[in-house]
Amino acid sequence: REKSLSSLGIVYTSGSGDTQFERALTLKNLDINVLMICDSDETKTRKDSKSEINTRDNIKRRKKDCLEESIEMIAWEDDNALEDQIFKDINWEDIIELLKSVGKPRYLKTQNLKNDEEDRKKIASYSISERLFKRIDKGEIMGKIIFQNIDKLPNDRYFKQQFLKLENWVE
Repeated sequence: REKSLSSLGIVYTSGSGDTQFERALTLKNLDINVLMICDSDETKTRKDSKSEINTRDNIKRRKKDCLEESIEMIAWEDDNALEDQIFKDINWEDIIELLKSVGKPRYLKTQNLKNDEEDRKKIASYSISERLFKRIDKGEIMGKIIFQNIDKLPNDRYFKQQFLKLENWVE
């Protein structure tokens, strides 16, 4: 029988922007073991370039503050959002299954998309803009599909490396 994170004494808490960093630092100061999972797309939602640069710099500085306090961190490469990283790294068959799971099986054909880096980016952007996996039930479906097939991913895929980091932290 699988154990839940809460049965292992692990509690998750939500935060966005600066609140995630403040919350992590506060918990660490209370001598609580902390691991942050950072969605790195904060800057992609900013409209003007000046605030985007300031936001990006602030996030990098805050991440550095947390790392200096020995807070474990999972963050996606290249300022990716979770969806960017997933669609970059998972197997093509899983991408097809994910799109089917949210009622978009024809999207690949109508857009004439194929299994290459550029089209994977298009799929990720589409999933973000359409909020395909933002509902809890759709996010759970995404997680189920990905984690059923995580062992099929090569170990050099960044998403798998971060998943293994999380798994090791939990243990």
